[in-house]
Amino acid sequence: MKCYWCGGPLDSHDKCPRCGQEVALYKKILRISNSCYNRGLEFAKVRNLSSAIFWLQRSLKWNKNNTPARNLLGVIYYEIGDAADALEEWTISASLQREDNEAFHYLSLISARQARVDNITKVIHKYNLALSYIHEDSEDLAILQAKQILNRNAHHVKAHLLLALLYMKKQSYAKAERVLRKVLRIDAGNVTALRYLSELQEVAKQKKLRAQKKKQELILPQSGEEESPYQDDVLIPAYRETTGSWRVVFLMVMGVLIGIVSTFFLIFPARERSLREEANAAQKEYFASLNQLRQEVEHLEGGADAWKQEKEALLAQIETYVQAGAEQKEEMEKFDQLLTVYGYKFAGDDFHAMETLKQIDPQGELSEQFLSSYQALVAEYSTEGVNRLCSSSITLCAQGQFETARDHLLMVLEWNGNYPEAIYHLGLCYWNLSDQKTAVTYFNRMVTEYPDHELTVEVQKLLAQAGQ
Repeated sequence: MKCYWCGGPLDSHDKCPRCGQEVALYKKILRISNSCYNRGLEFAKVRNLSSAIFWLQRSLKWNKNNTPARNLLGVIYYEIGDAADALEEWTISASLQREDNEAFHYLSLISARQARVDNITKVIHKYNLALSYIHEDSEDLAILQAKQILNRNAHHVKAHLLLALLYMKKQSYAKAERVLRKVLRIDAGNVTALRYLSELQEVAKQKKLRAQKKKQELILPQSGEEESPYQDDVLIPAYRETTGSWRVVFLMVMGVLIGIVSTFFLIFPARERSLREEANAAQKEYFASLNQLRQEVEHLEGGADAWKQEKEALLAQIETYVQAGAEQKEEMEKFDQLLTVYGYKFAGDDFHAMETLKQIDPQGELSEQFLSSYQALVAEYSTEGVNRLCSSSITLCAQGQFETARDHLLMVLEWNGNYPEAIYHLGLCYWNLSDQKTAVTYFNRMVTEYPDHELTVEVQKLLAQAGQ
């Protein structure tokens, strides 16, 4: 865990050991964010993806820089078919953490194959097309689009739910239940799928009650009829009139003739009328299907340009995310350097503060807060900081620490090249480090540029000693 102010490592205390900032609340926020991430990870392991999304979003509300939570959220979005949301989360994660980040691996897997990008674009287009068909009351075409989406991505939860809702509207309850069961196999905690299943169970319950009620009405005697209490006890003998055999034959012949006549005049016309109605219904259904296919072809032909534009827009959006992430990463790196300068400043280390500040590039699109802080530090170290560093370097030189004093004096001259005390003591450091050639160069500069300075007399003595 690092300090939010200076970037230094934190220990068990409530203050940063480097800059002294209060970090108790900061630690508590990170612990809450990590706890929410752990809850989301547990739900993701048991495929309760809706609950996992809820806890991961809460984790990011507490700490937007929690890249493991953001990466896992992108994986879950991709698993349920929301590829655009997944790409957004991975891109933000990549901009926040440039090293040791799984988001780069996920983005490379998507961008490595153009077919995957095309598939994502087509799925988004088909889902929007299905929604437009629903608004136009073309449920059959919407069902067709939803099925095509699931052929491309069998885990697209929104397409599953849309298809189940359309089946429920057409009263195809068995098909709707099968689709919802598939959703729960993908996301065991999907609230929408559970609510739809509850409604299907209620419909089945009402249907069962109606069937039982109808059965009871058929069994019970009709109103107005009275049963005789003696009908089971009285035996009524059957009466049959005896007839002759010729009469039986006559009746049989008449029955056959009546059957033949009724077949030609009653059954055949009814059958012919039924066949004609079936043919008309089949013809209407055929023309309706043909009309739907014609509408679909027109939509597909008209949507070809829209697919291409949507694909280009998606690629441009990904490129924008990458560029924005790079710019944000560059500014964050500069902020980190600025915080490092403040850390060195509070620690009294002017040399490393000036060295780090020198490395910061103020060019580019930077915030006003950054520029004001940067300019204030540059103004301070150009005057007071240079004087402090030069004084400490002279002390180091007097103590015999010539190498450290040399490095510090070189930093002084980088900030202020016209500093005679720094030039003199820098030459003195090289002189004591047995680099007389470089020392003479700085001594000659003292004689040339500052002939009236009080240290020039000492320089002339050393030059005379060196035979220059």
